[in-house]
Amino acid sequence: MKKIKRKNLELLSEIVKLMGFKKVSFLTAQEHDEIIAFTRSATHAIAVSLVNSDSEKYDTNRFIRGFLSGI
Repeated sequence: MKKIKRKNLELLSEIVKLMGFKKVSFLTAQEHDEIIAFTRSATHAIAVSLVNSDSEKYDTNRFIRGFLSGI
């Protein structure tokens, strides 16, 4: 993979800041993948919790049976 030139990163950073972002972070591919894996897992856990939060009124388990059994 080609190394990205510093001036290109600086230009990209300035464009992003002009769009309204306060902070720009540059990550390695490995760091990016770890963060995405964590955030995907966290949002999935929150969604399952919300689905299960009202099991007395709704049969929400029918939506997650496959997930819980590993299917």
